Amino acid sequence: MSSFRSKLDKLVPPTITPSAKHQGVRQDVLHHIDLERLMPSPDNPRSSYPEEQIQGLADSLTELGQMQPISCYWSGVEQKYVILAGHRRYYAAKRAGLRELAAVVVQEDIDRITMLAKRTAENTARDDLHPLDMAK
Repeated sequence: MSSFRSKLDKLVPPTITPSAKHQGVRQDVLHHIDLERLMPSPDNPRSSYPEEQIQGLADSLTELGQMQPISCYWSGVEQKYVILAGHRRYYAAKRAGLRELAAVVVQEDIDRITMLAKRTAENTARDDLHPLDMAK
Protein backbone atom coordinates (compact mmCIF):
# COMPACT_ATOMS: atom_id res chain seq x y z
CA MET A 1 0.00 0.00 0.00
CA SER A 2 2.91 2.38 0.65
CA SER A 3 4.02 2.28 -3.02
CA PHE A 4 0.46 3.24 -4.01
CA ARG A 5 0.58 6.15 -1.54
CA SER A 6 3.93 7.34 -2.91
CA LYS A 7 2.50 7.33 -6.44
CA LEU A 8 -0.49 9.35 -5.25
CA ASP A 9 1.81 11.89 -3.61
CA LYS A 10 3.58 12.49 -6.93
CA LEU A 11 0.41 13.26 -8.87
CA VAL A 12 -0.10 16.88 -9.82
CA PRO A 13 -3.73 17.97 -9.36
CA PRO A 14 -5.46 19.47 -12.38
CA THR A 15 -6.06 23.18 -12.41
CA ILE A 16 -9.37 24.83 -13.16
CA THR A 17 -9.17 26.45 -16.55
CA PRO A 18 -10.58 29.92 -17.17
CA SER A 19 -13.26 28.38 -19.40
CA ALA A 20 -14.43 26.15 -16.53
CA LYS A 21 -14.73 29.19 -14.28
CA HIS A 22 -17.09 30.78 -16.76
CA GLN A 23 -19.24 27.67 -17.12
CA GLY A 24 -20.61 27.65 -13.60
CA VAL A 25 -17.92 25.65 -11.81
CA ARG A 26 -18.02 26.59 -8.13
CA GLN A 27 -15.00 28.48 -6.87
CA ASP A 28 -15.38 27.86 -3.13
CA VAL A 29 -12.10 27.79 -1.26
CA LEU A 30 -10.69 24.68 0.41
CA HIS A 31 -9.82 25.16 4.09
CA HIS A 32 -8.45 22.95 6.82
CA ILE A 33 -10.73 23.36 9.83
CA ASP A 34 -10.13 22.11 13.37
CA LEU A 35 -12.71 19.50 14.38
CA GLU A 36 -13.46 21.62 17.45
CA ARG A 37 -14.71 24.40 15.16
CA LEU A 38 -17.05 22.05 13.26
CA MET A 39 -20.45 20.81 14.34
CA PRO A 40 -22.90 18.32 12.89
CA SER A 41 -26.06 19.88 11.55
CA PRO A 42 -29.15 19.31 13.67
CA ASP A 43 -31.08 19.19 10.38
CA ASN A 44 -29.09 16.31 8.88
CA PRO A 45 -31.58 13.68 7.68
CA ARG A 46 -29.29 10.78 8.66
CA SER A 47 -29.77 9.82 12.29
CA SER A 48 -27.74 6.61 12.48
CA TYR A 49 -24.12 5.90 11.69
CA PRO A 50 -23.28 2.18 11.76
CA GLU A 51 -20.22 1.56 13.90
CA GLU A 52 -18.49 -0.63 11.31
CA GLN A 53 -18.84 2.04 8.61
CA ILE A 54 -17.40 4.77 10.83
CA GLN A 55 -14.53 2.52 11.91
CA GLY A 56 -13.82 1.53 8.29
CA LEU A 57 -13.78 5.16 7.23
CA ALA A 58 -11.58 6.06 10.23
CA ASP A 59 -9.12 3.36 9.16
CA SER A 60 -9.15 4.72 5.61
CA LEU A 61 -8.55 8.29 6.82
CA THR A 62 -5.62 7.09 8.90
CA GLU A 63 -4.06 5.01 6.13
CA LEU A 64 -4.82 7.03 2.99
CA GLY A 65 -5.81 10.46 4.23
CA GLN A 66 -8.90 12.44 3.40
CA MET A 67 -9.86 11.96 -0.25
CA GLN A 68 -12.96 14.16 -0.36
CA PRO A 69 -13.47 17.42 1.54
CA ILE A 70 -16.58 18.00 3.59
CA SER A 71 -18.73 21.06 2.89
CA CYS A 72 -19.89 23.43 5.57
CA TYR A 73 -21.04 26.96 6.23
CA TRP A 74 -20.38 29.44 9.02
CA SER A 75 -23.11 29.89 11.62
CA GLY A 76 -22.92 33.22 13.39
CA VAL A 77 -25.43 31.92 15.92
CA GLU A 78 -23.41 28.80 16.81
CA GLN A 79 -20.02 30.44 16.18
CA LYS A 80 -18.98 27.23 14.42
CA TYR A 81 -18.90 25.75 10.96
CA VAL A 82 -22.00 23.63 10.44
CA ILE A 83 -21.51 20.54 8.30
CA LEU A 84 -23.58 20.54 5.13
CA ALA A 85 -22.18 17.29 3.70
CA GLY A 86 -19.65 14.95 5.27
CA HIS A 87 -21.03 13.97 8.66
CA ARG A 88 -19.62 10.43 8.42
CA ARG A 89 -16.18 11.81 7.56
CA TYR A 90 -16.45 14.10 10.59
CA TYR A 91 -17.31 11.23 12.97
CA ALA A 92 -14.63 9.02 11.42
CA ALA A 93 -12.01 11.78 11.76
CA LYS A 94 -12.87 12.11 15.44
CA ARG A 95 -12.60 8.34 15.83
CA ALA A 96 -9.23 8.35 14.05
CA GLY A 97 -7.89 11.09 16.33
CA LEU A 98 -7.44 13.63 13.55
CA ARG A 99 -7.34 17.29 14.51
CA GLU A 100 -8.74 18.81 11.33
CA LEU A 101 -10.59 18.11 8.10
CA ALA A 102 -10.33 19.61 4.65
CA ALA A 103 -13.54 21.50 3.97
CA VAL A 104 -15.14 23.58 1.28
CA VAL A 105 -16.75 26.52 3.02
CA VAL A 106 -19.89 27.55 1.20
CA GLN A 107 -20.05 31.33 1.20
CA GLU A 108 -23.56 31.78 -0.09
CA ASP A 109 -26.74 32.14 1.92
CA ILE A 110 -28.55 28.81 1.80
CA ASP A 111 -32.13 28.46 2.88
CA ARG A 112 -33.18 25.48 4.99
CA ILE A 113 -34.95 23.65 2.13
CA THR A 114 -31.89 23.92 -0.12
CA MET A 115 -29.64 22.66 2.68
CA LEU A 116 -31.94 19.69 3.28
CA ALA A 117 -31.99 18.89 -0.45
CA LYS A 118 -28.19 18.99 -0.63
CA ARG A 119 -27.80 16.80 2.45
CA THR A 120 -30.32 14.28 1.17
CA ALA A 121 -28.61 14.16 -2.23
CA GLU A 122 -25.23 13.62 -0.56
CA ASN A 123 -26.55 10.88 1.71
CA THR A 124 -28.40 8.94 -0.97
CA ALA A 125 -25.46 9.19 -3.37
CA ARG A 126 -23.06 7.67 -0.84
CA ASP A 127 -25.11 5.16 1.10
CA ASP A 128 -28.82 4.47 1.25
CA LEU A 129 -30.63 6.29 3.98
CA HIS A 130 -32.74 4.33 6.39
CA PRO A 131 -36.38 4.70 5.23
CA LEU A 132 -37.31 6.56 8.43
CA ASP A 133 -34.46 9.05 7.89
CA MET A 134 -35.56 9.58 4.29
CA ALA A 135 -39.14 10.20 5.38
CA LYS A 136 -37.97 12.70 7.99
